[in-house]
Amino acid sequence: MRTHLPARLLATSLLSFLPLAACGSDGAASPDGAVDAGADASPDAAPPPDAPPPPVVGNNAALLDGPDVTGVLILHRKTVDIDVAAAPVDLRVGTGVVVGTGGLTHVLYPVTNAGGGDLCLGPATGELLDAAGAVVEHGEIYLEGSVRRGPQLPTYSCLAPGESGWLYQSSTTTPFDQVARTRLSVDADDTAFVEPAARVVPVSYELEGFVLRLTVRNAGTARAVLDFGHCVPLDADGAPLGYAMVASNDALEAGASVELQGAGSWGGLAVRAACRMNFRDDAP
Repeated sequence: MRTHLPARLLATSLLSFLPLAACGSDGAASPDGAVDAGADASPDAAPPPDAPPPPVVGNNAALLDGPDVTGVLILHRKTVDIDVAAAPVDLRVGTGVVVGTGGLTHVLYPVTNAGGGDLCLGPATGELLDAAGAVVEHGEIYLEGSVRRGPQLPTYSCLAPGESGWLYQSSTTTPFDQVARTRLSVDADDTAFVEPAARVVPVSYELEGFVLRLTVRNAGTARAVLDFGHCVPLDADGAPLGYAMVASNDALEAGASVELQGAGSWGGLAVRAACRMNFRDDAP
């Protein structure tokens, strides 16, 4: 079962790697979630032909609109096939997207719950393969999904029926050009999870250089204790441009909002962002 502790360690390790700089953009919630037509992500990176859709909104997610802003890093991007070695029967796995920005290689595995009930996932294994099929890197990765309460600890790796999300993998050692395909192994988590009374949703964001500022609101009925959150900047075609994270252990009362600051690695022309904020429910 995924808990809030390893999530915070992941956020801390990524944020400590990233520098801070300045440019500028802010974003607000999209009223209908539609993706606008628009310019290419960058002059040298065409949109992937099978870009994954933004996540269906869960109890910690929102698709946020923002004014067009170009990231400070050069963007490299491609789609790759995902070999599914093991997965729950109701999990639909799409086409992978590999994004190279600066010294980071981001790999996003898009997944959707095609079943009629909640689908929660345990730790997954993501393998990066080169053109010859050799594994050049592997590691434990997690679904970035909705929040559920468990008997002891929460999980952030659930999808409601029809909900989509990403499993995310980052590398500082495998170059973008070396990743030719990926392999995914993941099992369902059969713990008896339930919907929390708190509901922490992103309401606006700002991208400034490498800095992410994310405002979230507790739209539920119980106090929440925040953990980590992220935004995936998207181009006009809905394709990912990178990844940025925030982390907090603040308590947030029902109805209250707070702005959090973190950092990320992204490039290309962003027009919106798919954001999530993880939390644990402080209700009895």
